[in-house]
Amino acid sequence: MGRPLLSNSFDGSFFYPCLVTPLATVVKIHPNLITLACIVCKFAVLQAMVQLAPLPLLVWGVLERYLDCLDGEVARLH
Repeated sequence: MGRPLLSNSFDGSFFYPCLVTPLATVVKIHPNLITLACIVCKFAVLQAMVQLAPLPLLVWGVLERYLDCLDGEVARLH
């Protein structure tokens, strides 16, 4: 069973082909550790939202989205 097609989403058009798929094959970290880092990023996103800080919100939001995609791909490979 392969990865579902995400043709109309940002994840499918950018994260998967460019960043997630090549890195998922070489990363040697357990998917649960990636999930933990993703949870930490979610709290940082919430903190940036509370402080109304747009640049940190963008940085943490993109990092959180990337880690979430990477976590799913690494979990499929394990």
